[in-house]
Amino acid sequence: MKKKILIGILSLSIIGAISLVGVGYYFINYVAKPEQIRLMVIENIQKQFPNANVSLEHVSYSLFPGIKLNIKNLEMSLKKNKIPLVSLKDATVDIPILNVLKGGGRFLVKIDAPKIFFKQGKVKTNWDDAMGSPKKNVITNPTKQVQNVKKQQKDESANVSLPAFVLHSFLDIKVSNAEFTYSIFPETNGNFIVKKLLLKKVGLSGNSAFEMVSLVNLNAGENKISLKPILIGTFNLNEILFKKMIKIPMELKFHDTSILPLGWKFPILTNKINVVVHESGSIEGTYNFAMKDQNKINLNFSFMDGNLNLAKIKVQLHPEDFLGIMKLSIPKLTTQNSLFKMTGSVAINKNGRILPKLKTNISSPLIYKFEGNAIEISNQTSITATKITTKSKIKMFDGVALSKVSLRLPKDLTKIDLAKLKPITSTLLVKNITVPQQFITKMMANTKKTKAEPVAAAPNIEAAGNVTESSIPLVLPSFVLTTSMKNIVIGKMKVSHDCLVNFSYPKYSLKNCQFKIDKGLVTVQSSGTISKDLSIKNKTKAVVKRVSFESFSPFIPAEVGEIKGVADASVSLNAEFKGEDLKFNGSYTAKLKDGMVEKIDLEKLTKQYLSKLSFLKKKVKGKKLNLDNSFELIESKGKLSDSKITLSSFILNGVNKKILIKGRGHIYPFAKKGRSEITGSWKDSAGIISNHLKKQTGKSELPFRLVGDNLAMLPDYEYSVKKIGNAYLKKQGKKKIEKVLKKKLGKNADKILKNKKVNKLLKGLFGN
Repeated sequence: MKKKILIGILSLSIIGAISLVGVGYYFINYVAKPEQIRLMVIENIQKQFPNANVSLEHVSYSLFPGIKLNIKNLEMSLKKNKIPLVSLKDATVDIPILNVLKGGGRFLVKIDAPKIFFKQGKVKTNWDDAMGSPKKNVITNPTKQVQNVKKQQKDESANVSLPAFVLHSFLDIKVSNAEFTYSIFPETNGNFIVKKLLLKKVGLSGNSAFEMVSLVNLNAGENKISLKPILIGTFNLNEILFKKMIKIPMELKFHDTSILPLGWKFPILTNKINVVVHESGSIEGTYNFAMKDQNKINLNFSFMDGNLNLAKIKVQLHPEDFLGIMKLSIPKLTTQNSLFKMTGSVAINKNGRILPKLKTNISSPLIYKFEGNAIEISNQTSITATKITTKSKIKMFDGVALSKVSLRLPKDLTKIDLAKLKPITSTLLVKNITVPQQFITKMMANTKKTKAEPVAAAPNIEAAGNVTESSIPLVLPSFVLTTSMKNIVIGKMKVSHDCLVNFSYPKYSLKNCQFKIDKGLVTVQSSGTISKDLSIKNKTKAVVKRVSFESFSPFIPAEVGEIKGVADASVSLNAEFKGEDLKFNGSYTAKLKDGMVEKIDLEKLTKQYLSKLSFLKKKVKGKKLNLDNSFELIESKGKLSDSKITLSSFILNGVNKKILIKGRGHIYPFAKKGRSEITGSWKDSAGIISNHLKKQTGKSELPFRLVGDNLAMLPDYEYSVKKIGNAYLKKQGKKKIEKVLKKKLGKNADKILKNKKVNKLLKGLFGN
């Protein structure tokens, strides 16, 4: 504020009061009565707010020992809808005229329980309505106006001398129980209650002080914020007027801050601010924030010629405190000795360009204890005007995982276009990690015990914000990710890995992805697109070569036991993800050679099946089929889809061909419900069962069928009985006819039965 204006306000407040004492005394006693003063106040307010109703209940005054004016119960509201504007319970102005005449005195203004109401309508506020249409300022003589401005500037530059009583007088203002109530939107409202507002010793001699104690309640939908700000500070009016400088040191504390319904409660938040405003308009100062002992923010700020600078930034935050405030608990995560730190500076030039130079780090690693293993997590980040680089380090299982992410920034950070950003480059290196067998076993056991938690429905974004697909286009930044694993041991399995992931909206690809598992190799090639509705189309091909099942033994359930064998396979898939739906189709081929399944007893399972067949029950009883759990080859090929797996062929060849199983069919492992069925044949090379079948039925293979819902398939014994029964009847019927013919034909029977025509007739008789 210009010096002339400030001096004018103060001088007129004090000198005017003294000058008018005599006239005022005469006027009040002989001309004006309290009722007339009351009407004059109402009339003046009414002129400023023509669309408001104004009522003032009471005005009183006294002259000795000083002038004291008191008004009570001032009310203002809109005429058209009675929406309130102001309600003032009591206000007093006290002028110590005798002390002023002696050389200086204390002016006092006291206001009790003022209430201000603010309501935002569709176009205007209630205060806009009260003031009516603003009058236009018409400049009748621009040249004269310029001359007046120049004259005013000249007058302000002149020296000003003040009487002694002005220099030694001061003003106190006391406001109590003031309330500001607002309503902006249907669900956004609240109130500010100023329990106490003090302005102490406002004058030209010495420092002035201010103090405010408030209660704030904010409502925004379901969120309710309450806090108790306490503000104290000082200023020097003499410096403002004569040194053309404003210095205001202040302290703002927030007590009893809470956010509902989240249940967050904050400790005391302390803000210390020192502000210096120069005549040129430049601003400088310091800011210090504290919460408890370990949370601090310190910085210097300056604003000059449109440039904002934040320098000497030092931030220290304790994650444990914030987790406690938000009532978040991360089991087994230790943050007690870890601090988030940031140092550096940020500049914003007059063109709006942001120029950061910041570094962040975690003072000591976060420690996560998982199944008896300590995992240490640390991070460092660097932010400049052109680049963001973050590095993370995770120590676990005697090894380390290192990640680095780099993002190049455009010149104008206020106009970032994700689609035009240079690709984010990131690397992930995992090395020297050994995961012990007992850890995997324990994890497998815990997985079985864990029940899946219901997933909450996703919020309806479109309904909540009336957002449509076309109104917010999908924009994703491009990135290049390189992953690598070296010297990794998981149980008994040695693993290494390399892969390159490229993404440039809407396309992505995985190239050169290889997993070396002991002496085997798995290669993966994948590519796809992401649509605006977040649906994904994908093509993937995976090839498995010489991968030993023994490598996966730590992950095999105990009830299955050890699995051996070397696998070769190929899988091709076309997939589409849309919302929660996954659709895919493809084909596969798979071979498993020289293998064994420890706890699947083929001897027992086969005898159980055969014993259910009446014509084989006696043959199986007490016999050993000499079947073991080993096999020379399991081979299958077929098609895959999101609902079923179609087995075009399936072969299990036992060691030394002790058993040969062939089959085909389809199973529904993915669908909610599907009728699975596999049909095939079983044969043992030793002939214990197959030779008997050949003799009884003419066929050495036993047909079988597995059927059921999804994966719950059971043997269909009736299927085998029916198939074998028909062949058995045909074979035995032929034998009986031959026996009768031999008896009738006598010595010539064998010769006659060997005749082709006769033999053909007998075969045709039974249809075989």
